[in-house]
Amino acid sequence: AVGTLAYFLVAWVSRMRGSNLIYIAIFYLFATLLVAGATNENPAWYEGSFSYLGMTESSSKVIFNLGLPFTGLLIVIWTLYFTDYLGVLQAEGLITERSMNIIRWALILAGILLSMVGIVRFGIGLVGNIIHDLSATGMGVMLGVLMLLMPRYIRQFPREFYVYSYATGLTSGIAIADRVKNLGQPAAEAFLAMLAGGASAPPLELLAGAGVDLTKPDALDAAMKTFEATLDQVEKLIGEHSGGP
Repeated sequence: AVGTLAYFLVAWVSRMRGSNLIYIAIFYLFATLLVAGATNENPAWYEGSFSYLGMTESSSKVIFNLGLPFTGLLIVIWTLYFTDYLGVLQAEGLITERSMNIIRWALILAGILLSMVGIVRFGIGLVGNIIHDLSATGMGVMLGVLMLLMPRYIRQFPREFYVYSYATGLTSGIAIADRVKNLGQPAAEAFLAMLAGGASAPPLELLAGAGVDLTKPDALDAAMKTFEATLDQVEKLIGEHSGGP
């Protein structure tokens, strides 16, 4: 049964464009987290960590621990498509083979680590906990380092491309998270509909459907307030740790 499922999955994926595959991977990841969170018996699970979703005996455990490995597999497969696109840049002399290999293996490793977060769930023992934490932390570090090094490895994009891409991405993410937190299910459904839209419309139109209008300063203002609140929280924690006021 597993072999049959794997065969049909590979056959289905092989007929897809790389851009569509990454949209599905992102959609599946967020859908996994949202559905697992919605079905967990503890409505305040987010006060702990995402790992909590895979620890409990509710249906969220199954959704979380199966969803993450599947998403990791999709990311690994998408990486093969993505490096084909980078091969075009390499043929034009716009990127070196070394840079392309670093990007490829960093993405593959991130997909494998994401899968390990679901396969080795937290709470099954000391060794399992260590593997789970290292996988979760390693995935985040790997993606973060890759984002920081992309301007070095692909120099043809102007500096502004990376600055605005990261800034608008973080701003939109914070705005969507606030909407889901405050409005609940309607905002979550709007977000999933945006992901399902793929490349069917310009990015600004898709974001507007999720309730985020980047043509106005509201989303950026909200992100700055969140950043300010986070800094206040960090300063408070540092003060408590150092015995200060």
